[in-house]
Amino acid sequence: MQELGNAINDSLSESDRIAEAIGEIKRAGYDVFLVLEATIGFNRRDENAEDEESNDETELTASAGISYNKFLAKLASDQQKPNGQFAIMPDEGEAFVASLPVARFHGVGRVTAAKMHALGIETGADLHRQTLDFLRRHFGKSGDWYYELARGQDHRPVQPDRERKSSGSETTFAEDLTDPARIEAGVIAMADEVWTWCEKANSRGRTVTVKIKWANFQISTRSRSMETSIETRDRLHEVALGLIRSVFPPPKGIRLVGVTISNFRSQNAGEGAKLPFREG
Repeated sequence: MQELGNAINDSLSESDRIAEAIGEIKRAGYDVFLVLEATIGFNRRDENAEDEESNDETELTASAGISYNKFLAKLASDQQKPNGQFAIMPDEGEAFVASLPVARFHGVGRVTAAKMHALGIETGADLHRQTLDFLRRHFGKSGDWYYELARGQDHRPVQPDRERKSSGSETTFAEDLTDPARIEAGVIAMADEVWTWCEKANSRGRTVTVKIKWANFQISTRSRSMETSIETRDRLHEVALGLIRSVFPPPKGIRLVGVTISNFRSQNAGEGAKLPFREG
């Protein structure tokens, strides 16, 4: 955890533009949204070297995204991965979104992206050209959401005191991976971060979800719900590894893995309601 803290601190101190961006966003009258993401890189050492230590070395870096709403801050955090910072200012949001493929939008899954493509909507600019009535007709209530995203708008407020329904951690690899051992190491590291939170929060969950982002940016998820809460780190490892192994051998490189636990039972409360699962 100390290494993670150092990586984040180094990432944030690399550029004065981050501090300037925060000040500029505040002066424009907006809230500031910051997304930090840690990245674990696995570097293979010489397998012929006579060394009792592991052949893998890990490198931990962090990326930061800053903007005036949640949607853009998340997009910004993806721009300079695995180790860098990016800020999207209030006068840049709409143009930035226009240049992106809709498949890169958070909240636009594989099925929705395919439907948009069939309608001739490939980029944010294409989405921007559609009327609100058109989007509502083809996407229902979500049409309003997509209409706003195309204009760089996201009015979801900060809710620091809301009840947490899940805890997750994800990492982007330094390179697309197909080696099961290296992929599993990433899953274990993310499960450890999730378990650390569970212990601090004194909460246990019944549902484990593993997220996979492929080399072509498509996202898949695998989920398993247990009859009783997961009470140990080893059990979380076991379930998470079982889920990631369901895609082995990988049909293509894996760019990112994540582990999430949900369906919480607080140590001071009964079993929580089951959360819905959806494959993106």
